[in-house]
Amino acid sequence: LLKIQILTAMQSHTEAIKLLVSWSAQEPGNPMWQQILHLLSRTDAPIEKVINAFTSLATQQPHNLATNLYLADLHTRAGNTTSAITYHKKALALSNEPQIKARILFQLSTLHYEQAQYDQMLASLAELEKVNPQFAPALNLKAYYCATEGKNLAQANALFEKAYALDTGNPHLLDTKAVILYKEKKYEHARTLLEPLAEKLPKDSSVLIHLAKTYAKLGKQADARKVIDRAQQNARTPYEKKTSAILAYSWNKQQA
Repeated sequence: LLKIQILTAMQSHTEAIKLLVSWSAQEPGNPMWQQILHLLSRTDAPIEKVINAFTSLATQQPHNLATNLYLADLHTRAGNTTSAITYHKKALALSNEPQIKARILFQLSTLHYEQAQYDQMLASLAELEKVNPQFAPALNLKAYYCATEGKNLAQANALFEKAYALDTGNPHLLDTKAVILYKEKKYEHARTLLEPLAEKLPKDSSVLIHLAKTYAKLGKQADARKVIDRAQQNARTPYEKKTSAILAYSWNKQQA
């Protein structure tokens, strides 16, 4: 561990990764080496190098659940959506624990939504409901879908209420409620929810996008452009990057 720490401090990431892959291959039953390798992706180590290392381990240990979960996470963070979906599915097939299966299915559903693969998203949510019908994030995602693509505000509200009863005060659920209010054209009410959320979560691109759109509907174009710029700066997923970029371009073009 000291050697990895020294190599990381020296920015010798390639050497550190090689050692961790070698030790993991020698001790496939010891989860520590893969945990440290995954943590390297949170440092200055290039995420693609870490992905390549885990891909090599997955070839050697194709039935290792942790390896596939790490790859699913890494590809998601890197914006490699197709690969992320592939490894989530591999991990799902290897998991027998209900809570892990629920979390994998939720991540799959989210990725499918962001890819506009709504049939696959609904299928994953239906499978998740069989595993855990009280999983608040899944109920929230379906509420968001019903408010946006599903165009069923009554169902969206019902799902939100069910999710919120399970996780009262969750800001991500309140963000969904604001979207429902926005779709109901209750823009001022949506604003009163979103502004405190944006203060509490100043780097949450999703909240910022929804607040910017609400400001635009209220005729506050300068505020909308200011907030959408923040959303662009903090966008993490391909969906957030694309949505914020489209809105920023459109509003800046209108201003010009």
